[in-house]
Amino acid sequence: MMRKRGRLSSESCASIHWPQVFSLIGVDVVALLSWMAYNEYQSRLLDRFGYASYSIVFTVLQVLILVVTPPLAGHVADRLLARGTARWAVVNLGISLAAMIFMATALALALPTTGWIAWLFPMLVVLWMVAMNIFHAPALSLLELCAPPPRLTGVAAAFAAFAGLVNALEPSISTLIDALGAPLSFAAGGLCVLAAGYGFVRASRGLPQIADVESVSAGDSSRFGMVLLLGAALGFGEVLMNDLMPRWISRMGDLLPGIDPVWQSSALYGISALAAWPLGQLGDRVRPGRLAGWGGLTGVLLAMAAWFGPVHWASLALALFPFAYAALAVAALPVVFHSVTRRHKTLGVGLLFSGVELADGLVRLAMGP
Repeated sequence: MMRKRGRLSSESCASIHWPQVFSLIGVDVVALLSWMAYNEYQSRLLDRFGYASYSIVFTVLQVLILVVTPPLAGHVADRLLARGTARWAVVNLGISLAAMIFMATALALALPTTGWIAWLFPMLVVLWMVAMNIFHAPALSLLELCAPPPRLTGVAAAFAAFAGLVNALEPSISTLIDALGAPLSFAAGGLCVLAAGYGFVRASRGLPQIADVESVSAGDSSRFGMVLLLGAALGFGEVLMNDLMPRWISRMGDLLPGIDPVWQSSALYGISALAAWPLGQLGDRVRPGRLAGWGGLTGVLLAMAAWFGPVHWASLALALFPFAYAALAVAALPVVFHSVTRRHKTLGVGLLFSGVELADGLVRLAMGP
C-alpha cells in the first residue's frame, strides 16, 4: 500500500479487501503446514507400509506431480472461468477433495498396515498431492481482485511475511506434528483445510467480479517463460536456505554460533519475513518487475559469494541473502499478474508454483537421500 506522510489514507484502506486477503493467506498457510506434515512423515510411512526401497520412485513421482499439476489445474480453472464458472467454486471443489483425502489417509494410518491398506497407501498419497495442488493456484490468482494495481505489491508482501514466519517456525511445528502422530496430524490437516476453505468461500463471495476491476496485465500476450524462471529463482532461494544450509555450515562453520543448524535456517526465513513488508511498500512505488529483477540479481551474487567466497564474506552474504529472497517473494505474484493476460491468470500462478517445485525437485534428486 502507498504511504502518505507515514499514514495510510482512508481511500487506500477502503480499496483493499483485507478480509479476503487474510482468507487467502489462511489457505496459503494451511497448504504450507500440510506439506510440512507430509514431509515429516514421508520416509517413516514408506517404511511402515513396506515401500522404503521405492523412496526414489516416490520422490520422482512427487516432483512430477508438483511440477505438472499446478499449471494443468490452472489451465483447467481458466477454461472453466471463461465459461462463467465462479472462481470460488473451482477452489472449493479442490479444497473439499483435499480434505476428504486427508481424512481417508488419516483413517488408513490408524488401521493395520497390511493387506489392502498397504496397497491403497500409494494411491492415497498420489491423490493427496494432486488435490493439494488443485486449489492453491486458483485461490491465489484471486489476489488481483483484492487490491488495486498500484497497491498490489504491498498486499502481496503480507503473503511473503506469513509464509516466512511459518517456515521460520518449522522446527517447532515439526516437533508438534511428530508429537501428534501420523493419524492425528493428517486428521488435523483435513480439518484445517476444511476450515480454511470455509473461510475462503465466505470471504471470496464479497470480491468484485473480474470484469469490474482494473486489469494488471501489461499486454495481449503472456510471458510464460519469464513466470517459470521467476518461480525457479524462488525455488533455488528456498533450497539454499533449507537443503543447502547444513552443507554450508559443514564447509564454513556456523552462521550463528551456539544455535542449532536447523534454527539457523529458520533465522534466515525470519529475516525474510521481517523484510517483506518494507519491501512491499517499496514495490508499490516501483514496478514489481524491477523489484524482482533487483532481488534476483542480488540473490545470485550473494549466493555465489556465500558458497564460493572466503568465510567472513560468505557469512555476510548468507546473512544478507534473505533480503534478496524476500524481494523475489514479495514481487512474485504481482509480476505474474503483469506478465499474463486476464484469461491466463490461474495458469500463470500455476506456472510460478511449478517453477518453485522444479528447482526444489532437481536439487533434491541431485543431492540424493
